[in-house]
Amino acid sequence: MNSALSRSSGLNWAQKTLATLFASTLFIYGLDRTLPGVHNFLMGAFSCHGG
Repeated sequence: MNSALSRSSGLNWAQKTLATLFASTLFIYGLDRTLPGVHNFLMGAFSCHGG
């Protein structure tokens, strides 16, 4: 059987990881720009506390 589904995608683990990371980054960026609650959470999580 020589179907396209039986073959591997041709991507290695680093390419799959990069594609997943890029898609996740775009999704979180979209949430950040759309929902004020997500923006406030991210600003609180990544702010520098202390001095």
